Amino acid sequence: MNQYVHLLASSGLSLPTDVWYPSTENVKPEVSDQVAIGTSYLIGDNLLVTWEGWYKWLRNQVDFIDGAELFGNDELEGELTIGKGYAFSPLELEIEKKEGKLTGWIGYTLAWARRGDFPVINDGEYFPPRFDTRHNLSIVALWELSKRWQITATWVYTSGYVSWLPSGRYTLQDVPGGQTQPLVPVYGDRNTYRYPPYMRADLGIVWKWWGKHTQNDLTLSVYNVTDRRNPYFIYIDYDSIVTPVGDAPTRIFAKQVSLFPILPSLTWNFKF
Repeated sequence: MNQYVHLLASSGLSLPTDVWYPSTENVKPEVSDQVAIGTSYLIGDNLLVTWEGWYKWLRNQVDFIDGAELFGNDELEGELTIGKGYAFSPLELEIEKKEGKLTGWIGYTLAWARRGDFPVINDGEYFPPRFDTRHNLSIVALWELSKRWQITATWVYTSGYVSWLPSGRYTLQDVPGGQTQPLVPVYGDRNTYRYPPYMRADLGIVWKWWGKHTQNDLTLSVYNVTDRRNPYFIYIDYDSIVTPVGDAPTRIFAKQVSLFPILPSLTWNFKF
């Protein structure tokens, strides 16, 4: 399979940045080859179990060089480097119940992704890209209480994204008692830090009724019912004290930014 538009995902500090970049004379289309094997088994009349495993070879993988300038750069191609990669999953499992008062499915994926052989990144060694998530689990259930009432529930779990955080920082002071220079981060190998896992539970209740020429349903749903603050991105902050020669940092720490707390909503759908 060929892909002619490249997704460039930055895994550094601050807001995650995705850039779509077209293929050019120097940036060739990405190429992948995949093999897969799987099977399905029906237990009883309505319980379907599906398993699949696969391996994918990746070529012409595109990534940013260290210290790349992403914003307002008319020569973005000069910030890119080309390498290889692979991804594989020995286990993609789905169990689905299709009939009865209680229906739904459970899906689980165990997978690895790696990129490497870049001439100017990690000395050519392979590393996990930002979208490498080891475990992905989802549970969806629909309980039909009656012809008019239904309850829905969803729970998802995903291993945290990997990120490239500095392993240390330094500053310089060229003259004793003079102004210190800004803190400079020191980065090690790519993507050695993993965010906390992402977990979310959603609940909903549906009420249906029918008019002479209409079909209606009113849905009360609650997104992220446990109000878990999943990490969206992480940035570095510091505490400091004021000295005669300027601010001096006393503590450096990482801070997490989260989006979407518990969010209730009410939806009315109708057909006529």
